Amino acid sequence: MEGLANQQDNMEIMDSSLYYKAARGEIDAFKQHPKPLNQLVTPIDKNTILHIHITSRCRFPSYPSYYYRLVKREVLSFDHSETSSVNFVKDVLRICPDLLNQPNAKDETLLHMAARHGHEDIVKIIAEENERILQEDQEAARLMLRMVNKVKDTALHEAVRYGHLDVVKELVKRDGEFSYGANDCGETPLYLAAEKGFSMAVDQILEACKSPAFQGPGERTALHAAVLCKDEEMTRKIVGKMRFLATKADKQGWVPLHYAAQSGCLAIVKILLEADTSAAYIANKTEEKTPLHLAAQNGQTYTMGELISRCPGCWEQVDAKGRNVLHYAVASDNKFAVYTILDDTSLSNLINEKDRDGNTPLHQHVTSYNYLKYFIGHPKVDRHAFNNRNLNPLDVILSQDGLWGNQKKSKKALETMGTKSGQRIVDREESRGENSSQAENEMIAVIKEAREAHLVVATLIATVTFAAGFTLPGGYKSDENDPEQGHAILTKDLAFKVFVISDAIALMLSSSAVFFHMFMAHETDKTMLISLFKLALNLTINAMAAMVVAFITGTYAVLSHCLGLAIAATALCCPFFFIYIYYLTGRLLDKLDLASM
Repeated sequence: MEGLANQQDNMEIMDSSLYYKAARGEIDAFKQHPKPLNQLVTPIDKNTILHIHITSRCRFPSYPSYYYRLVKREVLSFDHSETSSVNFVKDVLRICPDLLNQPNAKDETLLHMAARHGHEDIVKIIAEENERILQEDQEAARLMLRMVNKVKDTALHEAVRYGHLDVVKELVKRDGEFSYGANDCGETPLYLAAEKGFSMAVDQILEACKSPAFQGPGERTALHAAVLCKDEEMTRKIVGKMRFLATKADKQGWVPLHYAAQSGCLAIVKILLEADTSAAYIANKTEEKTPLHLAAQNGQTYTMGELISRCPGCWEQVDAKGRNVLHYAVASDNKFAVYTILDDTSLSNLINEKDRDGNTPLHQHVTSYNYLKYFIGHPKVDRHAFNNRNLNPLDVILSQDGLWGNQKKSKKALETMGTKSGQRIVDREESRGENSSQAENEMIAVIKEAREAHLVVATLIATVTFAAGFTLPGGYKSDENDPEQGHAILTKDLAFKVFVISDAIALMLSSSAVFFHMFMAHETDKTMLISLFKLALNLTINAMAAMVVAFITGTYAVLSHCLGLAIAATALCCPFFFIYIYYLTGRLLDKLDLASM
């Protein structure tokens, strides 16, 4: 420690002249320097002349900033070829061998710098110099290659992070015995390469290193990273070298198969199952979900089929709330995920299985905003099953305040198939429990999120139609001698009259919608909030229709002399009305459906 303190006391701060000479690689400036070169450093990071030179070999930015112009003039004015740079490094190390492994203030050696910037030739020189100096102690030479900086990064970390394949090859070739452990962030070089999708670096590390470390942040492994990158080949190679990683879980208890099943990468799912089918039975820590649960939850039907066919009994597992795979399939809003289970007779026990609250998959389905007639009418579905609150599926629907389209269809289907409500209910109001509250809260959250977008649309329509009222098509009469000066020119044109009326209607409807949206911001009653949202939505849609009519008639009024162009403009706007009529038809059918219940 005393020697290091003395060395620091003897440090010489590098001036700008020497700095740029080091960057340019002018060896003559340092041959006769009065002090040892390892004492010549920058003031803050304590970089030596070789740190500076190695860094300066990087490409400069293409933008013409002041800094770029300055550095270009000071650095690139000298011959900066790779050969001259290599010679400079060799010459400096001959003059002062102590520079070889001298770190800067961040504990970064020359090897760290060369690896970071992709200088394979300098990496090779540093490694060879280490071996030459330590000829009798090869292990010591290897330790030099394994040196870490203050955040525990090795040179291989740097090479992988910045994508320098040639440097990666050189480093692992020279020290394949080392495992290259994790840095302060928990990243190993193998994990970094997999996470970046740097497959060629993964190949080099797996081939050259006997037992490379595989850890990553959050207790993930390189296999987790490869799966998250959805890289089939990389996954196959990691599994081939480290099959045991297929069942290695991260901090949340997710094995790589959880991630593959969730994203629906069927090819990767197959690779992981070939490695170890037991991964399909591993549940995560918090919710106890298996890969099959995640596949069903996300509607990944092909993945579901693969897991069910390859892993018998995996469908029998339930999560922490007692929900089975059919509960998750119903919640996925993907009818094909539900059909995958219903059409497999070996899974029929799942159809009426209850969770810890006594809810069957049908109980869960009727609280959603979907309608699966095939599921409700399936011959093995028990439509009279009661949960722990003595509610059957029809009771669950009726316990909610306000029914939406698909819930009305589910209600009608259950009643048609003979399901009766209230069989175990004494007081209907007491049955309005958490199902109603949860569905209502979800709907209010959706409304609040949609309200902002709808308000913007209504405001834009009001703004455009207001402006159109003062910039009338055809313009105004401007003749000073005309008693009708300032009047609209096309007042007698029928299309113009329709334009004015439809523009006024659009302005009135959109302004009313804006008013109701403003009123909604202060409304606390949930039922009133839903009613106001429906009203504002209808006003906005009708305002949009009136605005399109105004555009068509206004365009027709000014293009009547060119009939072909006027008809073409009108025809291009007509598809909107097909959408509008479809919307109105859907509303009418909902009303008829409600009236028939």
